[in-house]
Amino acid sequence: MSQNRHTRSLPSSGGRGGREKNIGEPRPSKQYAAGRIAKSKKKRVMIFVTFVAIAFFVLIFNIVFRILPNQAEYSSRVLSNYTYSNETLQAKRGNIVDRNGALIATSRPKYLLILAPTELSSAKNRAATAYALEHILDLDAEGFRATVESSENKQKTYLRYDVGTEDQREYVYLTYEQRVELEDFITKFNNGKYLKELKGSVAEEEQDDSTGVKKIINYFTKKFRNALNKDKNKDKEEKKELQLVYEDSGEALETLAEAKAKIRGISFETAYDRIYPFDELACRVIGFCDAGGEDGLWGIENSYNDYLTGTNGRITSYYNEQGVLERNVYQAENGCNIVSTIDMALQKTIESDIAAYMEQVGADNVGVILMNPNNGEILSMASSGSYNLNDPRNLEGFYDEKELAGMTDEERDEALNKLWRNFCISDTYEPGSTGKSLTISAGLEENIIEPDDHYYCVGYKQLGGYKIRCHIREGHGDLTVTEGLDESCNDVLMQVGWKIGPHIFTEYQHLFGIGQATGIDLPGESTCDGLYFKEEDMTDLDLACNAFGQNYNVTMIQMASAYASIINGGYYIQPHVVKEVRTADGALMDRKDAVTARQVLSRETSEAMVEMLGTVVSNGTGGLCDLRGYSIGGKTGAGEKLPRSEQKYVISFISFTTLEDPEYLLYCVIDVPNVPDQSSSAQAQYLAREIWLDILPYLNIPFDETDLEGYTVNDEVYTEKNPYHIDEYDVGIIVEDNGEEENQENPENPENPENPENPGNPEQPAEQPVEQPAEQPAEQPAEQPAEQPAEQPAEQPAEQPAEQPAEPAPEQPAQE
Repeated sequence: MSQNRHTRSLPSSGGRGGREKNIGEPRPSKQYAAGRIAKSKKKRVMIFVTFVAIAFFVLIFNIVFRILPNQAEYSSRVLSNYTYSNETLQAKRGNIVDRNGALIATSRPKYLLILAPTELSSAKNRAATAYALEHILDLDAEGFRATVESSENKQKTYLRYDVGTEDQREYVYLTYEQRVELEDFITKFNNGKYLKELKGSVAEEEQDDSTGVKKIINYFTKKFRNALNKDKNKDKEEKKELQLVYEDSGEALETLAEAKAKIRGISFETAYDRIYPFDELACRVIGFCDAGGEDGLWGIENSYNDYLTGTNGRITSYYNEQGVLERNVYQAENGCNIVSTIDMALQKTIESDIAAYMEQVGADNVGVILMNPNNGEILSMASSGSYNLNDPRNLEGFYDEKELAGMTDEERDEALNKLWRNFCISDTYEPGSTGKSLTISAGLEENIIEPDDHYYCVGYKQLGGYKIRCHIREGHGDLTVTEGLDESCNDVLMQVGWKIGPHIFTEYQHLFGIGQATGIDLPGESTCDGLYFKEEDMTDLDLACNAFGQNYNVTMIQMASAYASIINGGYYIQPHVVKEVRTADGALMDRKDAVTARQVLSRETSEAMVEMLGTVVSNGTGGLCDLRGYSIGGKTGAGEKLPRSEQKYVISFISFTTLEDPEYLLYCVIDVPNVPDQSSSAQAQYLAREIWLDILPYLNIPFDETDLEGYTVNDEVYTEKNPYHIDEYDVGIIVEDNGEEENQENPENPENPENPENPGNPEQPAEQPVEQPAEQPAEQPAEQPAEQPAEQPAEQPAEQPAEQPAEPAPEQPAQE
C-alpha cells in the first residue's frame, strides 16, 4: 500500500495565525530575494532624484524669472535683516566771552555710554563687561544683562544705554574722569594685568605664612580649577556660573580673568553740558539753554543760537551685500564763539551795588544800564533778583517750600517767566522828568526855544478840569529854559511843549525811538507801541503831560538810547550786546559795528544839551551825584504809576561822564523804592553815586584834584556810613506837603496879569481848547507786558498791548 503525502496547515510563528504555510512548498532562492530588494531601492532612488530635480528646476525658475528681475528689491529685503546704526556726533556749542576774553558760557564734554550687544554673545564676556560697569560706574549688572540679552537689542551694534523708564529715558553719561577710569580698567583686565596683581597679592600673603600651609592649599586649589576648566562636561555649568558672578570680591575678578573673559562692546559718544562759570552774573543778558544744552532759550544764547549751535556730525554703520560691516564718519562742525560787549568786572560791581541797595533799602525792582553812547555797546545790564544760569529752573531761593508745593504747572511757568524776565528791556513805565530833556532838545533843534528864554512858573496849570502841578506848589517864579531843566519844573516844560506843538513834539518822539523797538540783539524787548500819543490824538492836556515825561511809556533801553543820541553829537545808534562772532578756530566771521540809524540832533544842539545836563548835577536836582573831582551830567526822573491814587513811583537818574567828552552813560531805575517818600529821585541818585564811585577808577576817568575845594582824597570826601540816607529821605530835596488839593483860581501873574488862566505863556490862548479831560486810548495795561511762556525760545516774545494810560498827570507831582 502506497503511502500518501498529506499537507498540514500550521499556525504562523508567534501564535498569530491567519496565514497558512505549506510546509512542503519550496522556498524562493536568495538571489531572487536580493533582486527584489535591489529593485525596490532603485525605485526609491529614482523617486528621490526626480524630487531633487523638480526642486532644482523650481529654484532655477525662481532665480531666472523672479529673483534676477527684482534683484534690487530682494537685496534690500536681505540687507534689512542686518543691523544698521546711525550715531550722532554732537557739535560743541560755541563759547561766549566778555569784551576782555573772560569765559562766561562754555560747553563741558560728557560721554554717553554706548553698547554693542553683538559683541557680547559670549556669556563670560557679558559677565566681565557687567562686572566692569557695576564696579566702576555703580550700574546695575542685572539690568545690563537684561538689556543686552533682550531679543530687541541683542543683534544691535550700537545701543545708547539708558536706565530710565518707558515714559522718560535716562541715558548713562560719564564724566571725563569716569571714562578714563573705566578705560584704564578695561585695558588692564583685557591684558591680564589684574590677574597678575591678584596673584601678586596672594604671593605676599604666602610669604607671611611661615608654615607654608596656605601655599600648599593654593597650589592644589589651582590644580583643581584647571582640571575643572578642562572638563568639557563642566562647560555649561561654568558659563552659567560666570553669568552670575557679580560679587564685589577679588575672587570673582580672578575667576573671570582665568576663564579668559574679555570686556567687550563698550564705546562712548561725546555730548556736552552747558556751563556758566560766573553762575548768576549777567544772567538776563547771557541767557541759558534747554536741558540738552543744544538750543538757547533766553539772552545771547537765544538771539545768537544759529551761530552758537554748529552742525552735528554722524557715524553710519551697516553691512554691505557681502556681509562686511562698513562705517562712514562725518565729522561735526563746532559752533562759533561770541564776543560780547559786556565787561564782567563792571557787571559784578554793578550787581553788587544793586544787591546792597536791595538789602539796605529794598524795592519792587531795580535796573541799571551802563553803555557807551558813541557806539551803542552795552557794558553792563543788570537787574535785581538774579538767578543761577547753571540751575535756571530752581525757584527755591524765591519761594518757600509751602508755596512751591502748592504751585500748579501754569503757576510755576509764570513764576519762571517772571524770574527770567529782563527788566531793562521788557518792562515799561512812565519816564517822568527824564523825558524833559527830549522836549527841550526838540525845541532847541527846531530853533523854537533858546537856553536863555524865560518862562514863569506859578506852580500849576488848569486844563480841562484838571490842575496839573509843579513839584513846588507855590511855583518857581521866573526861570530860563536851562534853569527849568535844572529845577525840573513842570510848568516851564508845559509851556515849552505848547510852544513846540504836537506835530514837532511827536516827530521828535519818533526820532528818539519812543514807541519803537531799539533792535537790541536780545529777545523779549517791548516796543511800547500804543503806549504813547499820536499827533492826531493829542490834546493840549496830553501835550502838557507828555512834555514833562508823563502819560507815555518807555523801556529802559529806549530811554538810554534816546539819551545817548542827545549827548553823542546827535546820532541815534542801535544798542547791542555783541561785538564779534568768531569761528571755532578764531577767525573773524562777523563784526557788530555801531549801526547809526539816523541823525536826531545837530552837534550844536547836542553840545548845548550836554552843558545844560551838567548844570542839572552841579546846580540842580541832580546834586546828590555831584562828585568832586569828576565831571558828570544827568537828569532826574520820577513817574507815578497807575492807579495814581496809590501814589507809587518809578524813580530814575540818568547820568554820564565826562562833560568834555561823554564816554559812558549810566541809567538807574528803581521801581517802587521801599521808602516813605517815593516821589523823590534821591534814591536813584544815591545808587548811581555808589556805582560811579566804584567804577570810575576802573574806567580810567581822570580825577581832577583841583575840584575838591579844600578837600583831599585822604579826607574821604565820598565815604558815607549811610549812603542811601535811609533815615533822612528828604536830604537835598524839597519835599511838598501831601495835603488836600485846592480848587482855587490861578494866582495873579505879575509878568502876565492880563492872562490869569495861562500865566507865563502869553502866546497861548486864554482858554485852552480842552472842554473835557483828555480822551486817552484804553486804560494802561498791567505794569508787566505779556510774558513768554516758560522756556519759549521765541525770537521776540509777545509785546505790550497797544493801550494808553488813561489818567492825566497827577495833581500831586513827583518831587525832584
